[in-house]
Amino acid sequence: MIGPTPSSRRRLERGEITWVGASLLAAVLAAGYLSYMWGPVYLVHLDAKQATRAAINDAVRQKDDRLLLDGLCRKLAALGDEDVLDGKGGVSRAPMVDVRPQDVTWERLEGSPPRLHAAFEYVRVVRYPWTDRFSEKTFSVDVTQDIDVPRW
Repeated sequence: MIGPTPSSRRRLERGEITWVGASLLAAVLAAGYLSYMWGPVYLVHLDAKQATRAAINDAVRQKDDRLLLDGLCRKLAALGDEDVLDGKGGVSRAPMVDVRPQDVTWERLEGSPPRLHAAFEYVRVVRYPWTDRFSEKTFSVDVTQDIDVPRW
């Protein structure tokens, strides 16, 4: 009776790390790291879109576009602060969504029903821990929404 060969016996052992297992582990760790870094960035972008939609909803009642635009910019600045590189190569704090009223396209569109269009872009800077690398991504918000007074 011939027993298992050493190579087949080795295949039967459990708990060993193969190149496939190591590759899968590396892929899971990389995906987790990128999710940890970029997940909050995309959540803030979602909050920026929701703040824009809320400002457009307020335009149903409020006809002064300057007040609406100032309120939107305050809401966007209140979403949080982040570390950014200043002109001297140092790190300083700045709002995550830094938008000024003059940077926002804000126009009421005539028609049936009346609509309001709001659009702007902002740049987010992400700092990767352990590597001290920074990465920039430009996000855009472009929302057109009905502002007709509901008739119940």
